[in-house]
Amino acid sequence: MKLKERLIIDKNNLDNEVVQQPELYRKAGRAAAMAASVRDLAKYEMEAACAEADARIRAAMGREGEKVTEALVKARVLLDKTYRAAQRRYLDARLAADNAEVDKESFAQRAWMMKEIVSLHNANYYADATITATARDHHTDERVDERRREIKRKRQSLREAR
Repeated sequence: MKLKERLIIDKNNLDNEVVQQPELYRKAGRAAAMAASVRDLAKYEMEAACAEADARIRAAMGREGEKVTEALVKARVLLDKTYRAAQRRYLDARLAADNAEVDKESFAQRAWMMKEIVSLHNANYYADATITATARDHHTDERVDERRREIKRKRQSLREAR
């Protein structure tokens, strides 16, 4: 089961949910740390690609006798394919790191919500709600069955009328 799928709390299995929560939070925290590390490496590689493109462009402009201006060099760096690919990798890594951080926060929220659910459970909050829901479902089933019988009677009377 994927980590994100474990965000849902099974209120009928609270003892296991509480026991497993620290391990799930640890896994989410490690995933966030790993994603941040990948993001930082991608940023370093993007900056290196920028510096390499800058040097290449300045050298080419010097060989061709072109006037080197900061604005022109910056514009050409932004168009450099190697730099753009590194920039895309960095943006993807940053998005993944941000999402991993959200997942980690979600597991922190899960821990807090479990505490609240346990408090509600200890106060017998769910006992009345479950009985009411069961009674309502039973009542609804009876109404559906009665409606089916009514439709069946109407169909039968239509057949007999033909």
